[in-house]
Amino acid sequence: MHRNPRRRGAWAIHPEGTRSRDGRVYRGRTGALRVAMATGAPVVPVVLDGTDHMNPRGRKLLRFTKVRITVHPARRYPTAVQHAQVRAATDLLMREIATLSGRPYVDRYAATFAVEAQQQGC
Repeated sequence: MHRNPRRRGAWAIHPEGTRSRDGRVYRGRTGALRVAMATGAPVVPVVLDGTDHMNPRGRKLLRFTKVRITVHPARRYPTAVQHAQVRAATDLLMREIATLSGRPYVDRYAATFAVEAQQQGC
């Protein structure tokens, strides 16, 4: 399933799995760190700022606006196969992304939070 990590290229994944409805950083899915920890590939945290103005929820057409993309230094993680290790590394990465972006961190999945908010009529 994993390709040779020595092969040049890049793979981008958004660990939250969905867009944040309120600008906060939510708990990440473990896929990105699972691959990085299995292959030795580096993880490069990237913060996108302004996408909520460019592509608001419910709007079909994009708006022309500035989006700031900040690429942070790559991180390498030790090899891990146990889910608890991958989960802990993912949680740490998401907290770091929240700190780097200046946004609050929520230790819940964004998709779960959105469903619960919808059920409560928010």
